Amino acid sequence: MEAVRNFTMVPKGNGIGLKNIRERLNLIFSDAVFEITSQPGKGTVVRIEIPKYGGK
Repeated sequence: MEAVRNFTMVPKGNGIGLKNIRERLNLIFSDAVFEITSQPGKGTVVRIEIPKYGGK
């Protein structure tokens, strides 16, 4: 799980694209949050926070 959280996991085959998601979020929203937590037997939580756009 640590390799997934740190985006250092080398997937077999096509992978799941988590690093791609994080990089795209950071390109558009530098203060976005992309976080993965997991507990065996309890499940996995993926948290994505995208800042509200103030706009004109």
